[in-house]
Amino acid sequence: MPFIYDLKTLALPQIKFTTRATYKLLTGLDAPAPDLTQDQKNWVDTAVLAAPADYGRRVTYLNVLAQDANGATLWTDATNEPNPTRRAFYAQYNIQQVPTFEPLELLATQAVSVNLGLEIAVGGNPAYAAWTNGPYVPFPVRPLDPTEAFYPSPFDPLQVVVMAEYQQQVGPGPSVVSDTLNLVLAGVNAIKAKLGV
Repeated sequence: MPFIYDLKTLALPQIKFTTRATYKLLTGLDAPAPDLTQDQKNWVDTAVLAAPADYGRRVTYLNVLAQDANGATLWTDATNEPNPTRRAFYAQYNIQQVPTFEPLELLATQAVSVNLGLEIAVGGNPAYAAWTNGPYVPFPVRPLDPTEAFYPSPFDPLQVVVMAEYQQQVGPGPSVVSDTLNLVLAGVNAIKAKLGV
C-alpha cells in the first residue's frame, strides 16, 4: 500500500461501490429508479446482502465521514485529536483542521440498495439536475490506524498518510523548520552578544 491514499482506501472490506450496471451484476436486480427525496447512494454492504437475518432491521456503522445537511465535510480542530502521536504530527505540519467521523444508522434495506442517477442524459428537469449535484450517503470506513493521520491538501482534502513514511519522504514540517531556525538565530545572537558585535 502506498503511504498516501484517499478515504476510499479505508472503506470497510464488504462495502462495494456500484453503478447501475454493476448493481445488477451484484444483486441480479435492476437498480431502483432515482429517489429525489433521498441523498444519492453508490455503495452496497455485501455482508448484509448475503445474510440479512444476521443484521435485523437496522445497521449501525461507527465511522462515516461527518457531513452537514448539504453534504460538506465537517472539520474539527486538530488539537482535539486524542492520539498524542497524531496530534504531534498535526502540530509538526501545521495542520489546524481535520475531517471527523460519526456513526450512521441505516435500515438494512438501505444498506443493500443504491440511489443512483440514470446513465442516460436527462434534460429539462431542474429538480433532477439539482439532485445529481447533491450529496451522497457517506460510506463506512475503518478507523485510522495508530500509524495513520489525515493530511488535507488542496488536491485531496480527505488524504490519509502513514505518518512515519510521510515524514521520511517529506522531511520536517514548517513548525519544526521554524523552531530549528529560531534556535540557530538564538545561538547566533548569543554569540554576537558575547563578542559584543
